[in-house]
Amino acid sequence: MTQAQWSIVRFAICCAAWAGAEALCAGLGIRGAVRDLAAVVAAVGAYVLTMSGPTPGRRDGNIRYWRGRRID
Repeated sequence: MTQAQWSIVRFAICCAAWAGAEALCAGLGIRGAVRDLAAVVAAVGAYVLTMSGPTPGRRDGNIRYWRGRRID
């Protein structure tokens, strides 16, 4: 998976976490700032948990080029 693809997947995960927290709070009857705070905390938590995705320029631990220049 490329960095661009992982970024889109990561964004979708964060959006799903936000929406899930909103739905949960709506189901529990929670309103106002607490509902918004719960959604933010869920989205930030999803963001932090997905930080270990692919890094740019690394493929199987073998880095040959960086910014178009050969490293070897």
